[in-house]
Amino acid sequence: MLTEQEVKVVINAFKNAKAKWVVIGAHAVGAMTQPRATTDYDFIVQGSKIRQVIKLLEQHFGHDLNVEYIDAGVRLRAIDIDIVSSSSHPIFQKTLDGSSKVEGWNIPSPEKLIVLKFMSAVSPWRGKRKRMQDVVDIQAVYTTFEPEELDMEEMKELASLVYPRAEKEFVRLLRKIDRGEPITL
Repeated sequence: MLTEQEVKVVINAFKNAKAKWVVIGAHAVGAMTQPRATTDYDFIVQGSKIRQVIKLLEQHFGHDLNVEYIDAGVRLRAIDIDIVSSSSHPIFQKTLDGSSKVEGWNIPSPEKLIVLKFMSAVSPWRGKRKRMQDVVDIQAVYTTFEPEELDMEEMKELASLVYPRAEKEFVRLLRKIDRGEPITL
């Protein structure tokens, strides 16, 4: 698990590379709701800057970051960091646009974070336990805000990018949450 100082090194690497970045995953959810235990950090980073960021991190942490290239970006196993390339999906690029600062973190809007969690929750490549946690995270963020505080049209538009007609499943999920019904995957 990274120390607070080491996380600052990671964020400084983004800044030194002049890369746009935003934290996602459990740390973003925790910034909007109640923090939950997690050891890894997930970031969306400007795609064209990822190699430069990795080089900067290698200078600080050493050359063996145990870099694993994955479809959407890279996993730095040695320091428990996942870097998602903003260019790997339109939702990731849109997430970089319009993030806000919360206690030194670039955080996506709640609408974007909810849809990112939906995207993870419906991913066939993700394990059931993680998908179930994604649904819990959706509920946590969604219910933190009053309905009029969230832009439903923006969320539907973003959800439509996940797969064809995903916005219909997304809205059904939110309506189940509104009614307090159990969520199944």
